[in-house]
Amino acid sequence: MWIMLLFQVTVDIFRSRDMGGLTKALWLLLVLVTPYLGVFIYLILRGGKMAENQYQVASAQQASVDDYIRQAA
Repeated sequence: MWIMLLFQVTVDIFRSRDMGGLTKALWLLLVLVTPYLGVFIYLILRGGKMAENQYQVASAQQASVDDYIRQAA
């Protein structure tokens, strides 16, 4: 479970469009150097935004599937 959480945080760092490159690099460095503390701090500070990002991705995928089904039908 820890590896999944670490992977999700890492993906969210790269996926976030509201952070600049330097901010992403600092978060990634924090998560890689001190994984437990880095992930814990990330979830506290950006957990809500992480959920919003996952919701946006899921919505876009659902819209893509719906569009494909309409075209196929």
